[in-house]
Amino acid sequence: MQKYYDYKYENIYRIILLEEDANRKPRCIWKADIHWDHLYNLVLFLKDNHYDVITNAGLYFFGPKKKYCFDCEMVYEKPIDHRNKCFGKIIFKYNLKKEN
Repeated sequence: MQKYYDYKYENIYRIILLEEDANRKPRCIWKADIHWDHLYNLVLFLKDNHYDVITNAGLYFFGPKKKYCFDCEMVYEKPIDHRNKCFGKIIFKYNLKKEN
């Protein structure tokens, strides 16, 4: 499915599959390798044998004002709290500069 999205949408989306662990926290089942052109994560959440799209994983799993990084699997509130060495954060900054 990731190869199809890369072809159809020119590497814009990265697919991530999650399920809920015993503490109602996300557990990654599978995620595509991060690519320099990926601008968005397409997050699918498996619950009761059905996949739902999650538009804000931080809010859904951890509450208001929370953000969640799928690369370093860290919860944070402010971008400054997110690890500077996280590859996902570096790519996100790169893509923001590229868009402007």
